[in-house]
Amino acid sequence: MMEDRTKHLGGSEIAQAMGLSTRRGATPLKLWAQKTGQIPPDDLSDKEWVEIGAELEEKFCVLGRQNL
Repeated sequence: MMEDRTKHLGGSEIAQAMGLSTRRGATPLKLWAQKTGQIPPDDLSDKEWVEIGAELEEKFCVLGRQNL
């Protein structure tokens, strides 16, 4: 499921927004430029950890709804 990620910060972007990210090239300025459409977002679709995260996200959402 693809969503518009320009309207909010994801959990993995918080460190980048604060200038604390350990990812190479992940600066607050680059994040701002991506969120405002100045530059395209990084293509992470081929990363295994992104696929795993997407699968886990759905499961966590289901668990969260059950515990409300």
